[in-house]
Amino acid sequence: MNVSTAQLAAAREVANELFDILGLRAYLFEVEPQDGEWLIQVECPVDEGWMTTNLYVDHDLLIQSKDKQAVRDQLLQQWGEQLILCHRNV
Repeated sequence: MNVSTAQLAAAREVANELFDILGLRAYLFEVEPQDGEWLIQVECPVDEGWMTTNLYVDHDLLIQSKDKQAVRDQLLQQWGEQLILCHRNV
């Protein structure tokens, strides 16, 4: 699947918003298209230093989470569980 620059920018924007909602204190991330999914590689501080986690999400699902609260809640739940060790804002 070919991904346009605009689609990649939109995916990055939505992912960044979700990380902010999760309250991650600090993080770095990259978004890459991969076989109908987005691969989002996240680095965040943990007690032992930094942790890297790969998140996979369907292309359309990530973009839908911008406007559909149920989809957003689903991703926040999943990502929150996967990023449980990351330091959060209080």
